[in-house]
Amino acid sequence: MKSTLTTLILILFFLINLPQAKAQQTPEDILTKANEYFLQGDFQNAIIFFTDFLKSYPQHFAALDNRGLSYLALKDYGRAIDDFSSAIRVNKSSSMSYVYRALAYQGKNNLPSAKKDYEDAMFYDVSNLEAYYGLNMLYVGNKEYERSLKLLEKATALDPKSSRSYFLKAITHTFKKDTAKIFENVAEGLSWDSTYYLKNTSKDLVFVKAERFKSALNIFSQLISKDPKSYLAYFNRGMIYYMMGSNDKAESDLKKSKSLNKNPTELETTTTDKLIRACYRLD
Repeated sequence: MKSTLTTLILILFFLINLPQAKAQQTPEDILTKANEYFLQGDFQNAIIFFTDFLKSYPQHFAALDNRGLSYLALKDYGRAIDDFSSAIRVNKSSSMSYVYRALAYQGKNNLPSAKKDYEDAMFYDVSNLEAYYGLNMLYVGNKEYERSLKLLEKATALDPKSSRSYFLKAITHTFKKDTAKIFENVAEGLSWDSTYYLKNTSKDLVFVKAERFKSALNIFSQLISKDPKSYLAYFNRGMIYYMMGSNDKAESDLKKSKSLNKNPTELETTTTDKLIRACYRLD
């Protein structure tokens, strides 16, 4: 009887103090947990914890951005736009917030608003390459190829060693049907850094690149459907898979491109081979 009474007292004590234990969880603890879920890709739980944290700090623009990115990952573009807009109201000069919102606008096919946000991102940070790359893809989608190349020249001037600038030039030259330039650009990009796309240093940039790459993949997949013997379409799609880190798919497309290219130049052969090797280069 005494043992049972002791057990009941302990249970009662635990139940009384449970709310107090929960109350001891600080906003900082909640934010830490939110960021952990975010980095793990558990966006549903990340949203729950970011929302809880924002009740205490509604103007914490980094939390607003990260909750917006969580909504973006779940393709809830409306809520993503709301969060990025809130972040911008808190910190008007946050260049990346404009880039994030531009991606959400693209998800809703609101291209004029996306264009304006990319331009604003560059206004607040002239060296934000993500803004240049995003606006470039809008130009390519609108078949404004000369504007695309001029913009990428500016990006190259800001960072002459950015492989992505050269690879994006290659994509633009594909639509201009300038085969020599395609392989020249890729070769130059590889000469600077053939491991560029294997380095994911920031979770937010992973989202930014992924959204952009999906759009480009769709373009070249459609070209392959229309012309299954287009070695250039396979080459470009393979290059995009490489940029995404999808090495097996990249290798498959690049080898298919080689098999379809019946009269390759030396530059085409060496560049394709280098790109295939770059897919698995770990140093």
